Amino acid sequence: MSASLTSGTYPRAGASHGPLAAVSSSFARWGGVLWRGLTALGASRARAHLLSVAAQYEHTNPSLARQLRDSVGEIGRG
Repeated sequence: MSASLTSGTYPRAGASHGPLAAVSSSFARWGGVLWRGLTALGASRARAHLLSVAAQYEHTNPSLARQLRDSVGEIGRG
């Protein structure tokens, strides 16, 4: 006796039950947490770097320093 693909005896693609679905969901959740953490860390480092560079240019190119400080607020929006 053979089963056809439409007989309902085979799991459908994307079926979300069983132990693998729980592991997959857990990985997706932790992956999201990790990604948000890395994004926040990168944004923090970028802000600090821009402020450091702005301080270096404060006396030689105040306009550039002001633009760098102003751009700090744009980090992480997007």
